[in-house]
Amino acid sequence: MAGFHYNSLPPVEEASKALNEVEDDYLSILGQLLIKYGVQSHLGISLVHRHFRLEDDEQLTRVRVRQSDEVISTVFKNGIPDSRIVKDYDLLISQSSKVVPSMFIIRHSGIIPYEFCCIEEEDANMLYFNSLSRIDDDFISEWVTILDGWKLVDRLGLAILNDNSTCEVEAMCSDKRVRIFRQCAFGDDKAEYIPTVWMAAGQVLQACQKDEHTS
Repeated sequence: MAGFHYNSLPPVEEASKALNEVEDDYLSILGQLLIKYGVQSHLGISLVHRHFRLEDDEQLTRVRVRQSDEVISTVFKNGIPDSRIVKDYDLLISQSSKVVPSMFIIRHSGIIPYEFCCIEEEDANMLYFNSLSRIDDDFISEWVTILDGWKLVDRLGLAILNDNSTCEVEAMCSDKRVRIFRQCAFGDDKAEYIPTVWMAAGQVLQACQKDEHTS
């Protein structure tokens, strides 16, 4: 099911163009809603998009690289990573690691995860307590009503925030179906990037290079 939802998402540039048609300050309005429900420290606003095609039993999953600040997203199959990718990138995965949703589309029917992360079980429990448990029916109703007015229900979603407030730029290795995240100062060269995750206050936390393919 995760693959079905993911494959229906638009590429990043197409998703970004839809935002250009909105005259309102959508980031400020959605940010105020996150603050109202007290989740601004744990949840951000995401540009809903895809990079690869996934099978129904596959999940795009974010994982830390061992002994490094680098993070990648790679394809898991039924919650299990590709052993070659684990070895090639020296991924930090233990027996107590758990795959949990990290990015969501919010609809009246509920929460639809479209990307995941692999973290320790204790961290997963804290993540649920601090963020996901607070996405109640009232929040869903307000979030969807706002986005419905802009016809952006499936274009802007929620993202679990990481512990780092520095912007990460993602590049893609298409042949391996891997996205590589590296810390980057989002400054004067911002025209080269498409923002994909924002904090409630509007700060960019994640961006794609417009020419995002890498070897």
